[in-house]
Amino acid sequence: MPTTRFAHRCAALLIGAFLAGCSGASQLTPSNPMQQSIVRSGLNTDAGYAKPDNSPLSGEVFSASNVTVTTKLCERRRRGFASVSFSSNGKTRGPYQGSFAAHGSWSWKETIFGGSWNFFEKFKVTSGTHTVFGKIGGSGSAPPLPPFVTCTTFGPVPKRGTLMYHSQIDGIHYSGPATVRIIESGSLGEMLRR
Repeated sequence: MPTTRFAHRCAALLIGAFLAGCSGASQLTPSNPMQQSIVRSGLNTDAGYAKPDNSPLSGEVFSASNVTVTTKLCERRRRGFASVSFSSNGKTRGPYQGSFAAHGSWSWKETIFGGSWNFFEKFKVTSGTHTVFGKIGGSGSAPPLPPFVTCTTFGPVPKRGTLMYHSQIDGIHYSGPATVRIIESGSLGEMLRR
């Protein structure tokens, strides 16, 4: 149906414009790269800082079978696009063994010049009396679109530096690389790294 296709393309253009407008490029950012990544993550920048390799979350593994993936938009024809959201809860292993809840989204689009993708997730880890909040995010562009981004799955993303996590524990911000084994209906596997 031409009208439906036109509506999907308009929605994809609006989502792309929204994501570009939310990139924070017009905000003032500190000169310290660690502080820049924290400002982009939306976490409070008035707290103390720690180097990524000192993060108490290094080695934290999220795994879940209770995962819901909702494809909002998906066009697989030439110059395709997608907008997908997910939510999950499951178990954690590592420094903060316990449970977690997460929700987020990913999107991608292809143009005649290549492809671009975005990923964003918020998580909450509960381990005994400790609660840790954090975010995982990343984006990229390359011709062609990477194989880890589809209309229904995200991952595997094993390359360090493709995705970064940011969290705050006891008033100190921590960040580092994150990897994703898979996010799909019924399965999620992620790891926060050093």
